[in-house]
Amino acid sequence: MDKSKRDNLVALLRSLDESALVALANKGLVRRAMKDLEKELDQIQVEEKDDHLLVRGPDWCVIMPESGPMKASDDTRASGITRQIISATIYLRDRYFADDSAQATDAEAESEADSDAETDIKPEPEPATVSHMQAPVTRLLGVEVNDIVKWTGKNIYREVSDLIDSGTVIEYEILEAPAFTIRFSRDDVEVKLLPTETVGKKLLEELISTAPKSFHKRWVTMALLLLKQGQGENVSLVEDAVEKVVSSPRSREQIVAECKALLTGLVANGVVHPSEMLIEKLFSLSVSASSVGLPRVSNLLKSLSDEVSHMLKRDVAADSERILNLCSYTYVLLLALESAPPEKQPDYAGRARTQYDLKGDMKLIGIGAYPWKSGSGYEGITVLFFAPETKQFYTWSNSRTAGTTRFKAANSYLSDLIWSGGSVFRLSRSGFTLRQARVNSFGRLSVSNKSSVEDAEQYNFESLDFGDRAFDNWTALSGYADRLVSRGLTVVAPQDRYAVLCPEKWGEKFFDEMQQKFCWQILDVQGMSIHLTLDWQSVNEESIKFLEAVNPKKEKLRAVVVRLDTREAGISIEPIAFLRDGEKENDTVLNIAFDFDRIISVQSGLLERLRKKFGRDKIATRMTIAGPRPGDDDLDELALQQTGGAMLPSSLRRLLEDAGVMVTHMAESGVFILSDSQKQKVLALKARLAACGLAALAQSLGAMAFCESADGNNRDDSGRSSVAANLLISSYLLNLHWQVINGGALNEA
Repeated sequence: MDKSKRDNLVALLRSLDESALVALANKGLVRRAMKDLEKELDQIQVEEKDDHLLVRGPDWCVIMPESGPMKASDDTRASGITRQIISATIYLRDRYFADDSAQATDAEAESEADSDAETDIKPEPEPATVSHMQAPVTRLLGVEVNDIVKWTGKNIYREVSDLIDSGTVIEYEILEAPAFTIRFSRDDVEVKLLPTETVGKKLLEELISTAPKSFHKRWVTMALLLLKQGQGENVSLVEDAVEKVVSSPRSREQIVAECKALLTGLVANGVVHPSEMLIEKLFSLSVSASSVGLPRVSNLLKSLSDEVSHMLKRDVAADSERILNLCSYTYVLLLALESAPPEKQPDYAGRARTQYDLKGDMKLIGIGAYPWKSGSGYEGITVLFFAPETKQFYTWSNSRTAGTTRFKAANSYLSDLIWSGGSVFRLSRSGFTLRQARVNSFGRLSVSNKSSVEDAEQYNFESLDFGDRAFDNWTALSGYADRLVSRGLTVVAPQDRYAVLCPEKWGEKFFDEMQQKFCWQILDVQGMSIHLTLDWQSVNEESIKFLEAVNPKKEKLRAVVVRLDTREAGISIEPIAFLRDGEKENDTVLNIAFDFDRIISVQSGLLERLRKKFGRDKIATRMTIAGPRPGDDDLDELALQQTGGAMLPSSLRRLLEDAGVMVTHMAESGVFILSDSQKQKVLALKARLAACGLAALAQSLGAMAFCESADGNNRDDSGRSSVAANLLISSYLLNLHWQVINGGALNEA
């Protein structure tokens, strides 16, 4: 392979990070290829030909051309991007061309350094040239609207262009490296363009995305139209592109009615028997709901489409009960939107996460920072601020796709600048004034450069009043935590889950082997105990290491900043940072995930040897149960107060379980009109529920038994909708009862 082709291939392989590989194939295939590659590493050989490479494994051979894995082929029976092609790609990128990539990186650095040095001696600036980031944008903007319409189809193009024309705020960002990427963070989707010289309509086939295949064209179209709109182009359908459709936009009432019909149809046909068309309808309605100001409905339909997609692919993550719960919750929310008075409409409609309101100047105090990793494949860092004037918590976050080599939470903590006013390390422990602050309804501060930091300085927490968000009495904390449980359609704001605890005494530390948690007992002024807990996960390793080593007396800990999380066994209390009376600069906050070095003294080596000598180098372990039982003296008193299930009669619990099994079975198999045997079971269950005082649940279940079609046909649409509608209401009421019993919550995505 000649040098030019080789260089092109190296550049393309360098742009393939983990998310790009996932876009080429899928997460499961990439993970399997990585595992197989570890075993086959010593057996792989590469042979260079004139215009391609031959990558040979133990029982496979991949032909890798200059155009990379998208045009590669192998000798297996599988088609498309196979596991072998992914393995060959990773091997070439990380092993075979490792030296070439390193040399290229060094050359770029030297080129940039030379360029910087030359700027001082040049009498006149050179003519402007297109940068590496601008070239992909220029080529993407060159794709004609006619070509996009022909490629994606009129209906899909119309859905996307209508959403953009509606004025809905769509949050996205453009990343230059390792591949040109348009990232939609809210929807967990990335559209990528790998290094290529292709232009025009052929470029459409080379764009890849991390979206499901059924949504790929929608997100590619969305990315292209947003780029065009940013350049002032009109992206709506025009007469010379397609025949113009003259129709008035659908109203909110029409969207709500269509959503209800789709949900009842899904349950009537059976949640385990979805279709590809159903996913497209859910996506379309999700977009439409967002355009008419219903972000809660939009997010729920998006989550439902993801769950249905798992079921359609028979993915291991498919869960029919989860689909039913989402359907029932969304259906009841739609009923509430139809019947709620005007003053309650905003609560049910919700507000978009991307909508930031100008709050003017705000006095903020940094009180901690912590890393996180989401189940959807993102990792990031969040900084927590407190506003002393309003007694509210606010957050600032930075995130990237998990596995991105350029993002590390620890590096972000030290180097990322917040509003150009200081690093995360500095502002997470300083008081300052934020000029032109912008905040969304979830308490998240905008990262906009229009905001700026002034008068940043170390803050003394001794005189700071946290108001009703500070607790030294765990009974009061229990009452506050109970209000954080989302019951029914209520939604708890994320910033309300933060609190500051002021223990009277720091107790013992131990590791819960059964639940895989680190626990630290703390006591209040009345001697009541609770536990700070952290799950044993990779993102918490440094935090647990810190908690094991920190000495409350030596570090003069005064309070701990925590996040409260509702769980079935009570309230989980996760520590974020410790507040103390610092005597040195930047010494008042200890962030448990990042500040391990700040609590290690020069004598730490000696102390560690003494701990090992006297057998104190290992933390105690315990095995506890998941929930409280009578007579367990070792459980948190807070958890006992939060869990009401222990007081529920066993007969009533079995009755609710029986009702849940019947409702789930009907939803899985599909329900048109109940048979005579089903009617008898439903009416018997109704009588038992009514006798226990559960009148609303009994009524909704019993209503299914009286749904008959007008002509006696068991597949009549009106009868099907009535049965399915009552089934959804019954499912929602069952979940509501369990929420009250267990103190848990139905998570809203």
